[in-house]
Amino acid sequence: TRTVTPFGDLATDISFFLQRVSGPPFDYVYGAGSASGSGDLNADGRQGNDLIYVPRDARDPAEIRFNPSGTITAAQQADAFERYITSSKCLSAHRGEILGRNVCRNPTQTTIDLSLRQNLPLFGRQRASVQLDFFNVGNAINADFGKIRSAGGFNNVNILSHVGQTAIDPKIADPIFTFNVNQREFTTGDVATNYWRAQMSFRYSF
Repeated sequence: TRTVTPFGDLATDISFFLQRVSGPPFDYVYGAGSASGSGDLNADGRQGNDLIYVPRDARDPAEIRFNPSGTITAAQQADAFERYITSSKCLSAHRGEILGRNVCRNPTQTTIDLSLRQNLPLFGRQRASVQLDFFNVGNAINADFGKIRSAGGFNNVNILSHVGQTAIDPKIADPIFTFNVNQREFTTGDVATNYWRAQMSFRYSF
């Protein structure tokens, strides 16, 4: 906060508020993609909570198997998932591993707020001021600033759909998956806090 006096004895207050918050953690898990694919890879009886194995190379069928989905071939899904892993800082750091809990995080969030308050002339002990507040003011300068990006959620994110097995016997069967080739790691929601906002207020003391 800084106080200046461009209008004689009538003070003008200028305040900045910077907030920088680390992104919350999330987990990449398997989802159930069909009746034959339960999404329960560890067989604990619960779906949607099994952490994924990150293949060393998603194009290697010995690491992960894909099933054609509509007009998208298994090879196209493998290529897309390999690119996804390569572009993800978290996934690329854990190739050949089952992800640990909460090892992936959403991007850091940064916002800047600005307040301008001008005292106004009155008589005796009366006081008045007008204040203009800008929230997420950086977004008014750069449209990409101050926006919250997330991986589709703040807990479990389904990244691979479990659609079946290579064999009936679970001792020798390998799981089969599908992958959305258009999936992006982080997206920006269309919410009010992702844009700059302003409000004006008037204060009168007597």
